[in-house]
Amino acid sequence: MSAVSEAIVRDYLEGLGFTVLQPRKYQVVARAKRPDEEIDLLAWNPHATGAAPDPGVWTGADLRRVRAMVVGIRGWHTERFSPSTLESSPDVLRIGAPDVLKEAARRLGVETVTPVLCLPGLPASLDLQRRALRMIRESGIAGVLPFRTILLELSGMVRSHFVYDQSDVMQLMRILKSYGLLRSAQMDLFRTRRKSSKVRDEEAEDDASADAAEGEEETASAENRTPNAEPPRAETNIQQPTSNNQHPISNSQQPTAEPSNLRTSEPANLRTCESPASDPPA
Repeated sequence: MSAVSEAIVRDYLEGLGFTVLQPRKYQVVARAKRPDEEIDLLAWNPHATGAAPDPGVWTGADLRRVRAMVVGIRGWHTERFSPSTLESSPDVLRIGAPDVLKEAARRLGVETVTPVLCLPGLPASLDLQRRALRMIRESGIAGVLPFRTILLELSGMVRSHFVYDQSDVMQLMRILKSYGLLRSAQMDLFRTRRKSSKVRDEEAEDDASADAAEGEEETASAENRTPNAEPPRAETNIQQPTSNNQHPISNSQQPTAEPSNLRTSEPANLRTCESPASDPPA
C-alpha cells in the first residue's frame, strides 16, 4: 500500500468524523501476510446514526452510518478492478476474510466490524461492474469506496484560507485550490451561473479592447498609405505623354508644330514677294 494513498484515505475518514488507527507501520515483503497484517486502517465513528448502508459502492453519506470499520487500501491508480483483475489477484479481497474481521473487531473492542475496500475504480461496462461487485460481496466486503469519490469529497472539505500544517495532502489541495487549479464538485455546481456571467463580462471587455486596437491599427495604416499613393499617380501621368486629352503635358508638345507652320508659310510669302522682281525690265 502506498503511503500517499493511505494518507489520502486517512484524511478523508478523519474529515468525516472517524477516529482512525493504523495498526501496521511496516511493509510485508517476500511472505504471506498474517490476518492482523491485512488491516490497513481501523476507523471508529462515535457519531454514527441510522441503519447500516446496503452493500455496494459507497460515498461519505453512507460511511457516516457505519460505526466500526476495517479498511483495505489498494492504491493501484493505473487500472480498474475488473473481474479478471480480482481473479488474478485474490489477495485484494483478503480484507473481508473472517479471520481478518475477527482480528479487527478485537482491536477495536467491538463484536462486528464493517469491511470497506478502497480502490481506483470499477469497469465502465455495466456488466463487468456488476460481476466485479458480486465477487467483492461474495468475499465478505460490504462497501467499495472509489478514490475518485474520496478525492472529490476531500477537496470539498479543504478551505483555501486554512493552513494545513499537519496534513501534506490537504495542504497540497489547499495550494491547488488557492491558484484555481482544483475545484470541488459542489463549487462547480453552485457557482456555474455566477462564474459564467463573470466570464462573459471579461470576454466582452476583451472584445471591446480588441476592436478598439484593431480600429487604431486600421486608421494608422490608412494614414500611412495615403501619402504613398500620390507619387505613383504622378509617375503614371508622366509616362503617358501620347494622349492629348489626359494630361496638360501633352499639350506642351503643340508648339513643335508652330515652327513647321512658320517654315511653310515664310517661304511662301517670300516667293510671293520676290516674283515681281524676277521679271526682266521691259
